[in-house]
Amino acid sequence: MKKFDKIFFSNTIISWQKKYGRHMLPWQNTKNTYYIWLSEIMLQQTQVNTVIPYYQRFLKKFPNIMSLAQAKLENVMELWSGLGYYSRARNLHICAKLVFFKYNGIFPKNFISLINLPGIGQSTASAIRVFAYGKRNAILDGNVKRILIRVLGINCSLNIKFIEKKLWRYAIDLLPKKNIEIYTQGLMDFGSIICKKIKPKCKVCPLQLCCISYKTNKINNFLIKNKKNIKNCSIIMFIVIDDDYVLFQKRSNKGIWGGLLSFPEWILKDKIINFVDNNLKNLIELEIKKFISSFGFIKNYLILPIISHKLTHLQFKIVPCHIFLKKCFLKENKNNFIWYPIKKIKNSPIPAPVRKILFQIIQR
Repeated sequence: MKKFDKIFFSNTIISWQKKYGRHMLPWQNTKNTYYIWLSEIMLQQTQVNTVIPYYQRFLKKFPNIMSLAQAKLENVMELWSGLGYYSRARNLHICAKLVFFKYNGIFPKNFISLINLPGIGQSTASAIRVFAYGKRNAILDGNVKRILIRVLGINCSLNIKFIEKKLWRYAIDLLPKKNIEIYTQGLMDFGSIICKKIKPKCKVCPLQLCCISYKTNKINNFLIKNKKNIKNCSIIMFIVIDDDYVLFQKRSNKGIWGGLLSFPEWILKDKIINFVDNNLKNLIELEIKKFISSFGFIKNYLILPIISHKLTHLQFKIVPCHIFLKKCFLKENKNNFIWYPIKKIKNSPIPAPVRKILFQIIQR
């Protein structure tokens, strides 16, 4: 990295972190690998303020690797409900079992062994080694990528995989010889507080002297613009409530909301809901009658206001259909269908939009 003062960069980050960085987060000031690993998994693609209450509740229920490894997956999913990216929770549970039974409850120090554990990528493995073992490893989360791209003026019109490899080389090359923990935390805090994606605080940024995007007045030109292929679909959700029980269906472990409880549904891929279309209304009514025939006799149904929900690569419309039964058959749980007591909903493993719909119905 010619013509770039690496020592100035790392020293600036360290000095800034000591004075302005975050020092009292729940997972800081500890060498407990379980605490550090848990926080790093939760912080993947999720903001600190969102993670804190989940992290605290999780530790209260599962205070160590043994308690998590011996827990049932549904109990883990319950606590994760609302945090999103549910594959993280499933990998967390599998990883806990592996660490407990294969490594006697101690996370391996070896980088290759760490990265081979479920849910732990290169950056997460590096963060665990840095904060738990004081090892000199580079991280490359979203905040760090943004800082390096802006400061070094990296051309983001190139292939994203090529840029990623380039950033890893820079991240490793910029590592200081001392204060690795302060530096690593400093990069994450600096990207979150100063070098923000929107409205970065360039006027108070101590890296002005070496930041190419600031010098060229092109602060937003050096960001990777991800072209996401967002799919659209509509989901008809069947809400059946009878005698303080609601009918749920356990979702498969793959796909969105994997392993959670949700309303039974009918998916209309790439179709736009339009209730002016009588054909569509008739189709929905047929689906309701066909679905409900296994659970009881239908009295009436009510189509509730449409809810829009967006995930990383999926944008969909949820059409809640509240179905009223004239007579309910025996409430037996079978074929992944579960009659769930409403009084236990508060701590149930259900997706955020499902919880929202259900609470609205209960309040009404």
